[in-house]
Amino acid sequence: MQPEPERCGVCIVRMVRQNTGLLITLTGRPDVGDAANQIQCTLTDVAQAVDVVRSFILHVARQVHDLPGDGDVRVTGLGHARRVAGFASIAAVGKSLELVLEAGFSAVEPIAGETARAQLIQTEDLDPNSQFLIRPTVSILLYRVDFNKTMRASWSALGSVDGRAHLPVDLHYLFTAFADNADHEHRLIGRAMQIIEDLGSLSGPLLHPDGEWLANEAVQLYLEDIPTDDLMRTFESLGRDFRLSIPYIARVIVVSSPAGDALPEVLTQVQGIRPDLGSNGTGTGA
Repeated sequence: MQPEPERCGVCIVRMVRQNTGLLITLTGRPDVGDAANQIQCTLTDVAQAVDVVRSFILHVARQVHDLPGDGDVRVTGLGHARRVAGFASIAAVGKSLELVLEAGFSAVEPIAGETARAQLIQTEDLDPNSQFLIRPTVSILLYRVDFNKTMRASWSALGSVDGRAHLPVDLHYLFTAFADNADHEHRLIGRAMQIIEDLGSLSGPLLHPDGEWLANEAVQLYLEDIPTDDLMRTFESLGRDFRLSIPYIARVIVVSSPAGDALPEVLTQVQGIRPDLGSNGTGTGA
């Protein structure tokens, strides 16, 4: 009888640096004869890239469960129960933007002799009769929350390892200027854009602690490309007159469930005969 050919799992990691970040392609096969499964994502945070690669390798390792042979077969992978932000992270991003803009307005006044503010608002506060907005100010309106299509697959893979549900989302904001004249509104918008573009992202102490962020977690900020007609229709849907506004995206915010059945810190799978045990299982060989 011909001996059964040796079998093994295969995991291929390919990284390509692009302008938008690292394009990571992960290909895995629990056995060389099996069909390959593949995921692809683009990341800008190195720590997230390491987590995605590690969780994918662990996922493949867990599928390698039917290796034949009498020898010692061992699969060992490192994993950890990662603490990630929960539902409060969405609110924490808005508070972070409010604090960052107000700090920037205090450092360099957009309107000489006047104290400019940043205010986190809801749609009702855009009503001209509302007393909430104190001019001069830049309002921060979260008008849309959408899941991140690029990161959804990789975070689902991580969920299969740590037992949690992870939903990566993008937050869409409108920054709107309110002042007594056009010149002041233009100065408010210009200073707000300067502050955000100078930062590029929110991380560390710039992130409001309500989000329970990791030490290496960051939220990227991008000026969103929205056609003027779409922006004006947004105000129409809110039932408000159009005002000078700039759209920004905050990504990626991961909303995770609070608990799950995580893998242990070290996952070890042993199949076959262990060399340290004798035939009677005592380790003496007798």
